[in-house]
Amino acid sequence: ANTFVADNIFTTTYKTYKVFVTNLIPWDDNNVCYFQWIKTDGNAQTSGNYKGMVGHTETHASGYNNDQNRRTWGQGELIWTVAGGNYDNTVSTGGHSFDVTFFDPIRSDTASMYIGNYVGFREDNSNFHQGHLAGAYQAAEAHRGFKLWFNSGSMKYGQITVYGLKH
Repeated sequence: ANTFVADNIFTTTYKTYKVFVTNLIPWDDNNVCYFQWIKTDGNAQTSGNYKGMVGHTETHASGYNNDQNRRTWGQGELIWTVAGGNYDNTVSTGGHSFDVTFFDPIRSDTASMYIGNYVGFREDNSNFHQGHLAGAYQAAEAHRGFKLWFNSGSMKYGQITVYGLKH
């Protein structure tokens, strides 16, 4: 598939959601992954109200980097890619895995936001990353799901698990 869609997963039953994206791997090496909210009408939200960031620490054979970041400001999507590089497509490295908390995305009178962590290998199949990501759609609008996609090619593997948390 070219796009990984988690639609109709947010409801008024729950306020907070834990989302686990496990072993996300592209077919093509050196890819960037993007995120968009799915509106209640079933269409992706593509307007430029997205704000977000990704940052990480990277370790490799000759040392480490601990201050690499990417940001999104006023674009039609958010970046879900390691800050200092891109995705590796080698299955044996396990891809990238995310643990993300979404805060009441179905609520229509406030911005939809998330915060989370990730781990994975960079496109060089060597450098290991551990990082954080956060994002928001800065407008009062309800969202019923989200989608992920790579800038090139399709997804080789990945799994999404969603848990709703009652208050």
